[in-house]
Amino acid sequence: MGEKINVVDIGANPIDGYPPYFKMLKDGLVRLFGFEPQEDALNKLIRMKGDSENYLLMWLGMGKERFFISVMLRG
Repeated sequence: MGEKINVVDIGANPIDGYPPYFKMLKDGLVRLFGFEPQEDALNKLIRMKGDSENYLLMWLGMGKERFFISVMLRG
């Protein structure tokens, strides 16, 4: 097998079932980097993760100071 495909999942919260890259991940074709700002969702991802999955507790922005509005809804 050749090199793995690098996939970045912004907002990796698994609320909608399997992500579009799921089969490729389970087949060993993908190296996943997931960003998830909700700590409970991140902990769930970490408990379920495989060897090619990496998750970070953070969100991505535009590189400038901005307002961040947090809501109590999940997802």
